[in-house]
Amino acid sequence: DPRGSDVDASSIENSFRRLGFDSTGTLAKLWLAKPKLFFIQACRGDNFDRGVEVTDGEDDTLVGPLPPAGVGVGSGAGISGPRSRVPLESDFFFFYSTPPGYFSWRNSHRGQLQLTLLLWIPGDRMELQHLMLMVQRLVSSAYASDTGDPKSTGMKQMPVTVSQLRKLLYFRP
Repeated sequence: DPRGSDVDASSIENSFRRLGFDSTGTLAKLWLAKPKLFFIQACRGDNFDRGVEVTDGEDDTLVGPLPPAGVGVGSGAGISGPRSRVPLESDFFFFYSTPPGYFSWRNSHRGQLQLTLLLWIPGDRMELQHLMLMVQRLVSSAYASDTGDPKSTGMKQMPVTVSQLRKLLYFRP
């Protein structure tokens, strides 16, 4: 819910039905073999992550070479050939604001950090999972809660990606 209120499981199931999924998770033909991306900003529990002190490695490189021109979803890149069968659960990508069991932080004025960063990072010509890694790194290293309450201030957050994609996915300008 964009207003930050709680949503129960039946509301989420109804949303999926409107997108073309039935109650068993079967996809409408429209969605088969196409990437399905879900960005979920919601608490997945009520635990706080206090974090732990670490020394990071020396290589902070997050940006690699750009893909060759023409590479991307729908370009025919990768394995091609005659029709094939793919698993029903393929081509899904989920980005959760926090792992199961943890509270998800957001600022009442600026919104949710992961989604803000996702829009802020210049992701054109970047592969989706590379972009998500950058967001995860920034959130995990730069963010700590500031609630004014010593019991909940200074908490960390780690976004989670679950990818069932079969191809690389690039965003183009």
